[in-house]
Amino acid sequence: MVLDIIKSRRSIRRFLDTPIPPEILQELLEAAQWAPSGSNNQPWAFVVVQEPASVRKVKMFSPGLGGVPAALLIVCSDHSREDTTAIMDVSMAAQNVMLVATDKGLGSCVVRSHNPKALQTLLELPADVVPELIVALGYAVKPARNPGRRPIEELVHWEQYGGQPGEQ
Repeated sequence: MVLDIIKSRRSIRRFLDTPIPPEILQELLEAAQWAPSGSNNQPWAFVVVQEPASVRKVKMFSPGLGGVPAALLIVCSDHSREDTTAIMDVSMAAQNVMLVATDKGLGSCVVRSHNPKALQTLLELPADVVPELIVALGYAVKPARNPGRRPIEELVHWEQYGGQPGEQ
């Protein structure tokens, strides 16, 4: 069930030294491809980095990137396309990737702290293609604990802020 996958997804920062099979990487990329986007514009580009030396180079410019992931998915916004919702669109693509990764037994962690200009140069991205997020991927060293969530009653308001169900 999708809700079970959503509830079990965790941010993983320590990975085993185990490669990800190509067919699983392909499924992750398809999940990204099928993310929703404003006006179906699909203002994204994806760069898969899996060579260990290349992963290390990306890590040099990404202080938020922990561990040694088996692969990185650099999620970019393509500003040559209409991009008024690009950051939301690439975020939904990253979420799709992380959910499918969880379903396939992979750990993942989305990272925003990186130097976009350095990554543009390192990955030879065109000027219009901006790295927005990095999704670290790999098999977790150990399962992450459930961090818990605030009660839903604190988050949800009905009809107006502070409204309760059934109030009119």
